[in-house]
Amino acid sequence: IAKDGRRKSAMRTPPFRERAIRDLRRYPPVALGFLVIAIGGCGGSKLDLVPVAGSVTHNGAPLAHGSVVFTPERETIAPIAVGHVQKDGTFEMMTASEPGVIAGGQFVVTVHCRREPTEQERANLVVPPSLIPGKYGVQAKSPLRYHAIGDGSPYVIALE
Repeated sequence: IAKDGRRKSAMRTPPFRERAIRDLRRYPPVALGFLVIAIGGCGGSKLDLVPVAGSVTHNGAPLAHGSVVFTPERETIAPIAVGHVQKDGTFEMMTASEPGVIAGGQFVVTVHCRREPTEQERANLVVPPSLIPGKYGVQAKSPLRYHAIGDGSPYVIALE
């Protein structure tokens, strides 16, 4: 028992931590290498993006607001891309604050458009109903797909 009344075993550093500290002291070049790799991997690489822009219509009329979301298919390793629909129905996809989507990626496309909430709905945190069929807003049900080949042609989404 230590002078402060605690058991000595309670004051000891756990064995796995002692071993890790000992290994770092024994192999400083390895520890430095891991540090350099960790720091170098943060923000140093640029994503290989291709521009994607287009338009969304519902029953032939342009959507006046909403969002388009590209979620990577299972075989594509990529972040989600989002495009905000403008008043004329056009959108431009963005990935990690950069314009475009991952080149060569296969994506499930969902479209989201809800009516503006009333003051009471806003106060009660009620989500207003969708202005488009629900299947387009659910990843598992959406029939929309996109393959990012980067040919520059607009992606026209015509919702029924």
